[in-house]
Amino acid sequence: MPTLRVRWPRKGEADQREEATADLLEIPFSPGDSVRELLSPTAFRVSAACLGNGACGLCRVQIEEGDGGEPAEVEQLYIEPDKIALGERLACRVHPQADMTVSVLAPAPRTEWRSIPDDDDLDDRLGTACNGPEIERSGDIRSTDFVDLGDHEPLGLAIDIGTTFVSVALYSFVTGERVASRHGANPQRSFGADVLTRLLGASKSQEVYQELRQQLIGGIGTALKNISIQDGIARRRIVRAEIVANTAILSLFAGRNTEMLIDPRHWSETIDCSLGEEDDPLKDWGLNAKAKVRLVQPVAGFIGSDLLVGLLAGHIMQRPPGSLFIDFGTNTEMALWDGETIWTTSAAGGPAFEGCGITCGAPAGPGAIHRVGINGSGLVCDILPGAEPTGVCGSGLVDLVACLLEIGELNARGSLAGDAARAGYDVLGDGGNIRLRKRDVDVVQRAKAAVAVGAAILSNLAPEGVDISEVLVAGTFGRHLDVRHAQAIGLLPELPLEHVHLCGNTALEGAAQLLLSKNAESELLAMRQAIKMVNLAERDDFEDLYISNLLIQPSVTDAIGF
Repeated sequence: MPTLRVRWPRKGEADQREEATADLLEIPFSPGDSVRELLSPTAFRVSAACLGNGACGLCRVQIEEGDGGEPAEVEQLYIEPDKIALGERLACRVHPQADMTVSVLAPAPRTEWRSIPDDDDLDDRLGTACNGPEIERSGDIRSTDFVDLGDHEPLGLAIDIGTTFVSVALYSFVTGERVASRHGANPQRSFGADVLTRLLGASKSQEVYQELRQQLIGGIGTALKNISIQDGIARRRIVRAEIVANTAILSLFAGRNTEMLIDPRHWSETIDCSLGEEDDPLKDWGLNAKAKVRLVQPVAGFIGSDLLVGLLAGHIMQRPPGSLFIDFGTNTEMALWDGETIWTTSAAGGPAFEGCGITCGAPAGPGAIHRVGINGSGLVCDILPGAEPTGVCGSGLVDLVACLLEIGELNARGSLAGDAARAGYDVLGDGGNIRLRKRDVDVVQRAKAAVAVGAAILSNLAPEGVDISEVLVAGTFGRHLDVRHAQAIGLLPELPLEHVHLCGNTALEGAAQLLLSKNAESELLAMRQAIKMVNLAERDDFEDLYISNLLIQPSVTDAIGF
């Protein structure tokens, strides 16, 4: 039987792994599986964000010995020809037939749950309407009389399951305050950076579906166990839990109607994502036996409960008409309050702003370029500490495009100037391989155009005299945006900076409000009744607006010549 020998990098986070006790791993195998598949069950996993079709371009390895076969076309999109000649390949596209030795160039980050830092640097996160759960101590906190904990303080659990990250937080039912929290990668990400890829995998294989579901439940259980051990909090004190997510994640968690979400005909319909009695996660999470666990139901196929509770956190119906809420993600959900109606839609921006599908892209972790500015006539980059530069993450990508536009290295149509048109723009200016290429700019243009069109159509649906007056930007990506750069490329509407609020994780804030506050239920119901959904694909003006917003310039609400 042939053997795959794997060398693991010895710097950065990789050598901190408890599991990685040897420099070299030997994996006996039968020909057929890819290198990625052979590594997947080991501690030497490679970074990935797709189902193994090469779409993410992340799972890079170096073939030191052995025959990797001819490189696939998709590999040539992400890896330079000279690097391919030296043996650099995508692990998912190499299927060894005989002995092979590879070095992992892109090790998967540790699945490590960390406390969520307070957003103290976000001054008045949601304008003047909300700055946290805001629970009235005098009588608004929900009763926990259905369980008797003696002298122990009952706790509630809020969970926000994002496509890329999962956040959990514990709150006191006595004070309403947050007592512990954790934030970590969604373990489903290895099956696909976008939810559609995961849904397709789940629909084709019951085994894949079960693994997707169990990875998520197990990951959350690990986070809760970590809180229990490190913070000394007994999980049996958790008596209520509220879980929010986009509709696809909710359906995968509940085990209901995943097949409906693959068919666009159901995207505007109500999708049942409720938990069945036989699928109770309590036994895996160690909560109180009488705990009440709820998956907050989505509005429709493309409008999840994460958006809904985000609007709750922002008290959207108490804000001035023209308030636009944008929750950035692989599918960017947005809502516009016009004083009577909450117009909602979802724009398929793709995972570009998470550093995926970009040749120089990288997740927002050690070594990622997350800020780009202009110094004289050139660029200055801010790199997240902990590793050598690996690529550009989402916020850095917005900065990079805006800065190149400003210094004339990129034009509004997305064409790079001079030698960069052929070789790509050398981001660090060191002759290295972190280069922004034309195809990367194209991906950014399509993503930002989709978001801009969503905002434009919602604005055009509002009554006459109601214009966008403020923007609430939610989500992890939105949390780190440079507003001026986002406006310059057309990702955000042009408004005075003081009218744009970076709100952070409103989904977790809203889940906490729903968890703790009796009055939040009625506010949530009122919002459901005020919502009208807009399917962008069914709009006659979508195509013209989309083409108009492909230009790298401030967004437009009326179609113009391209």
